[in-house]
Amino acid sequence: MAAGQLDRRVRLERPEETQDATGGIVTTWKLVATVWAGKRDTTAREYFSADSTRAEGDTVWTIRWRDGLQNKWRLVHGSDVYDIEGFSEVGRREFLTLFCKRAQA
Repeated sequence: MAAGQLDRRVRLERPEETQDATGGIVTTWKLVATVWAGKRDTTAREYFSADSTRAEGDTVWTIRWRDGLQNKWRLVHGSDVYDIEGFSEVGRREFLTLFCKRAQA
């Protein structure tokens, strides 16, 4: 992959659990990094659930190599949020391919 194909600015975020005033656990998202990424949609399908049509898509994102990435993190592009379901190394630690699913609102 050429670096010029990383044409979208995205945020990588990790979950952080904190305790609220009533003692409950609240999950918030903490920014890890803002990086350049390339996007490729692999499939799109619609299904019916609870009287509404929902779209679900699988998206592959490519970013430059970085240590420490985890499956429970998420990728945010504009107002779109993607759950990272897996990732793989490209080249010799040159890039990472992130296999993502758009998070349901």
